[in-house]
Amino acid sequence: MTSFNISIQNMTCAGCAGRAERALNALGDTQSIVNLATHSARVDTSISPRELQQALQAVGYPARIDKVMIQIADIQAGAQADTLEREIIEHPSVTAASLNRVAQSIWVEFIAGTASPDEFLEIIERAGFVGQVERQGEIQPIRNMDFRRAILAALLTLPVFVVEMGGHIYPPIHAFVHSLIGMDLWALMSFLFISAVMIWPGRAFYSIGLRALLKGAPEMNSLVALGTLAAWGYSTCVVFAPDLLPSDQHFLYFEAAGVIITLILFGRFMESRAKGKAGAAIERLIGLQPQTAWIKTEDGFSETPIEQVQKGAIVRVKAGEKIPVDGAVIAGESYVDQAMITGEPMPVVRSIGDRLIAGTVNQDGTLDIKTTGVGATAMLAGIVRLVQDAQATKLPVQKHLDGVIRIFVPTILFIALGTFLGWRFLAPDAGVNSAIIAAVSVLVIACPCALGLATPTSILVGTGRAADLGVLFRRGDGLQLLADVKAIALDKTGTLTIGRPSVTSLYQSHEHASELASLQSRSTHPIAKAMEAMARDSGATLMGVQDFRAERGRGVMGSIDGTIWRIGSAAMMSEAGISVPDVTSPKAASLIYAAKGHDVAGVYAVHDEIHPKAPALIAMLKQRGIEPVMITGDQNAAAQAVADQLGITTFHAQTLPADKANLVKALQQSHGITAFLGDGVNDAPAMAQADVGIAIGTGSDIAIESSDVVLVAGDPAGVLVAQKLAKAIMANIKQNLIWAFGYNVVLIPVAAGVMVPFGFGMLNPILAGAAMAISSICVVSNALRLRRA
Repeated sequence: MTSFNISIQNMTCAGCAGRAERALNALGDTQSIVNLATHSARVDTSISPRELQQALQAVGYPARIDKVMIQIADIQAGAQADTLEREIIEHPSVTAASLNRVAQSIWVEFIAGTASPDEFLEIIERAGFVGQVERQGEIQPIRNMDFRRAILAALLTLPVFVVEMGGHIYPPIHAFVHSLIGMDLWALMSFLFISAVMIWPGRAFYSIGLRALLKGAPEMNSLVALGTLAAWGYSTCVVFAPDLLPSDQHFLYFEAAGVIITLILFGRFMESRAKGKAGAAIERLIGLQPQTAWIKTEDGFSETPIEQVQKGAIVRVKAGEKIPVDGAVIAGESYVDQAMITGEPMPVVRSIGDRLIAGTVNQDGTLDIKTTGVGATAMLAGIVRLVQDAQATKLPVQKHLDGVIRIFVPTILFIALGTFLGWRFLAPDAGVNSAIIAAVSVLVIACPCALGLATPTSILVGTGRAADLGVLFRRGDGLQLLADVKAIALDKTGTLTIGRPSVTSLYQSHEHASELASLQSRSTHPIAKAMEAMARDSGATLMGVQDFRAERGRGVMGSIDGTIWRIGSAAMMSEAGISVPDVTSPKAASLIYAAKGHDVAGVYAVHDEIHPKAPALIAMLKQRGIEPVMITGDQNAAAQAVADQLGITTFHAQTLPADKANLVKALQQSHGITAFLGDGVNDAPAMAQADVGIAIGTGSDIAIESSDVVLVAGDPAGVLVAQKLAKAIMANIKQNLIWAFGYNVVLIPVAAGVMVPFGFGMLNPILAGAAMAISSICVVSNALRLRRA
């Protein structure tokens, strides 16, 4: 299956998002999550993007189209040019393409998020031509369009509003208009002004809303369309067919229709601006990537566009410049500011052999780097993808809301109809105009948007803030569960310790440094690397190893010159029938044994320093009421020493990877929601078992892939940041939901007129429209507070 992030147009409420999601999921072999806050869909599918677009267009929410112009050198008219154009048109993401042979260029329109211009360049190159991207961008700038529509609606509505509402506050205004042009002509002018508002800037409410209504799937646009059409239709009847209404019911409500449209358009513009701020984290991350790099060539170093940099290229970075690629330092030494990627506040020293991340800043020296990742393969691109995935996620609480949102609009329609009929038959003296005002107010005050935005907007802002602090949430359910975690199991090596063990020889039967180095060079475990380094320092040379095998959590074995060698724990030796000597282990050290055949050839003490932030981490977890439990494959004495230093009361030593998963399961049964924090390959099963798997970002790829949360900086104390942010995000979501539900529960009855019998007046539809517009803005504004978390 292929994964896409598709931008979707015309979605204005949670109902729209739900319909778009159901349309995509109705396709064969497709799973999608539509996010109202980002106006996007995360789609995993085996069908073509063009089919996805057709499904979205059928329900009125097409995917956004990008457009790119590519210059093609030396292309002429003829069969070859026609073939190239046809091949590009046949690309599954392309909706249109036009080849201009005179200008030697091709315009390509394609579904945004499903392809890149590089794919079209490959087609051009396969056809034997050379292409270059000239211009690229969205076809429709949505936010600017909202603003222009709102301004136009305001200009057309303002005269009607001033005369009608101003005349109620200051009657001489009506007298002035009456004397100037007459009220009949003014009524006709009001009809023309507001009709223009509905036909031009407000047409989307009717084209989308009425179509959805006719399909039996009404949404927020349908409510606005029906409400404004009711006000406009009644007023139009007064102007052109007054005899159809009682003489005492000749009131005009053109200004209500116009102001409702204007306010909602302004509300959508402000909401989109706020959502743009909410998604600024992604833009910030993308902006960290430099556009050029200084590449070593035969003639020295030359500035090269970043997209042309290849893996293995030597890149020079001067003081003050951003590092353009992932790589390893091969020359130079400098302080590097990694705060924008890892959240670490202090610059770190980087010298030969150290790893560098694209987007970080070289502060004071010149560094030469051998490129290991660039563009889509760089760590920065991976972080962007993880943040996008997190922002597209749907929390368990959102899945419950979807059912409410699905019936929300139909329920409002029934309430509005009931309101109209109630006023007509229970209060006939109030007149048909009062019934219409009440029904219109109900239609326009109801706000499914606030319900739909409550969860995704908080996730959008919160996960972006987390990325700023070096925490990446990979899955939504992990975020929700981390907020209420009761216990956390922690790996020892590389999590509570620094993960750079030192090895000391306690006993050797004879010199075997070369055998030791040869066997351990085949392993990636930190202890193996430490033992290999010790052996090499003793003058070891690498020998051939056959039948190498690593036994996870125990050790390694292999054949050297026909002899079986084993290096590992006492348990490994015992299983092979090898007796180990009685050697006293230094405090906080683990014992590792080397065996030649069935005889112990050496005993080594492995010591790993406590991570400097581990004591504060354990203390803070306890302060938050979270039980810390250490689970390690290390020996009991070493585990006991670390637990004593850190104040951990519960620990489990000499555990295999499968045992770790079982211990996590036991914690879940005894404590409830349980997290696991680790960094190694052998931690993956425990992470998968835990409610929330948390990986150290400097750990293995398998551990990171098994996790729900990644601590980019490699600092275990980042779990405190992650947990606090998760609580803040969930609290923010609860606040939004309380507001969204409370707003609708309280104000819909007020709009229906339930307060009139108690001496209160009816709610003006204009105020109802303003309240609806403000409702969504309040939800988004509340979510934006997470940027300061």
